[in-house]
Amino acid sequence: MKIAALVFWLALGLFNNAEAKPALTQMVTSFTQLRDYEQAPPKGPGRQPIPRPQAMIEVITTAALETDDPVHYLVYLDVLGAHESGYKLSLVGDHGSACGAFQTLCPKTPGFRPCTEQEEADESTCHFGWRFIGGPGTGLAQARVAIAELKKWAAQCDHPLWGYASGACRETPTAHKYMLDVDAELTAASTFVSP
Repeated sequence: MKIAALVFWLALGLFNNAEAKPALTQMVTSFTQLRDYEQAPPKGPGRQPIPRPQAMIEVITTAALETDDPVHYLVYLDVLGAHESGYKLSLVGDHGSACGAFQTLCPKTPGFRPCTEQEEADESTCHFGWRFIGGPGTGLAQARVAIAELKKWAAQCDHPLWGYASGACRETPTAHKYMLDVDAELTAASTFVSP
C-alpha cells in the first residue's frame, strides 16, 4: 500500500476500501461542478456547468479505490470525464479516434466495436466508424483503461495530463485547463472533512 492511500484512509479514520468508498463518494459530490471550456465566449453564452451523474460518481470512486492513490485518480477521472465527454460513456470524439467517457483510443475502449459495412450508413448507431455496445460494467471498464493511460503518461511525463491530453509530454492549452481544475479539486479534497 502506498503512503498516499494510507494517509487518505487514516485521515478519514478508515482502514480499507469498503470503509473509504462512502467518504470518497461524499468528497467528489462536495466538489464544485466543473464548467465547460467549449462554451466560453465568443463560442457560447459562457462556461456552463457540467452535470456530474450519480452513476459516474460511482464509477470514478470505485476505479479510484483500485489505485495506490485514490484521491488523485478520483480527481483525474472526474476532470477528464467532465471535459472529455460530459461523462457520456457512448461518446465518439476526435473524428473517430477517441471513445467513451474518458476519450481513450477507440480500439482500447470497452463498450465499442467497429461498425459493420451495413451499419456505416446509419448515423443513429454508427459514429465515425464506431458503434457503442456498452452494458453493465462499461463505465468502470472505461475508467480502468483511463487509469492505465494516466499511469503510462505519469511514467513518461512531468504530469500525466500532459500526455493524456495531447499524446506528447508537453503542456498544451487543454492540459493546462485540465490541470487548473485538478488543482482546484485537490485543494478541495485537502480540506474535505467526512461527516
